[in-house]
Amino acid sequence: MCQCVDEVIHETLLLLDEILAWTEESCEAEKCYKPTPNICRVRKEFKIACRVDLQSTEEYVSSVSVNRRMMVFGILVNTQMNPTGSFGTGYEGSITVRICEQNSNNNIAKPTMFKGIIYYDSDIYLSLKDLVTLEPNVLYDIRISYKNHSAIGITPVHCYYMSNKLMNDSKDSVISFYEMSGTLVKGLSFLCCLSF
Repeated sequence: MCQCVDEVIHETLLLLDEILAWTEESCEAEKCYKPTPNICRVRKEFKIACRVDLQSTEEYVSSVSVNRRMMVFGILVNTQMNPTGSFGTGYEGSITVRICEQNSNNNIAKPTMFKGIIYYDSDIYLSLKDLVTLEPNVLYDIRISYKNHSAIGITPVHCYYMSNKLMNDSKDSVISFYEMSGTLVKGLSFLCCLSF
């Protein structure tokens, strides 16, 4: 390619940047919403954990509710414990996350599945395949399942005791967790819409 192509691309990008630049004056205040992203809010962890053994088709369920409409777009979860006598730091496997209304098996968005190398005794952040909109005062279940392609039988995971609330900086957007015997959900990424 000749050097002039790079100059054309550069000029085009500068032009697009000027055209697409957004300012607060470009719309009426009552029609605009200010998104407040929270990138992976991590729950406070207490110094207690227990072991949970999940069968290959079994799901761990964590129940949540929100105090205002929120969109969840990512989740931080524990990975499998390193089995005794196992060599290596990771395994070929998958983790699936589903979100349903409580006591229902119907997904409110497409399930998210991560496939690949998963490291033992660590955390993994999963960007959800679809944004999940949670409505206030409705109970939801976050369902997590594991598959280790090199192991047969149970999947042992650490189940940590953690704080039962996640909040944004202004503490007006709250996600409440209802877990009595520890959790695999260590954090969430969520978005709230606050009007100007």
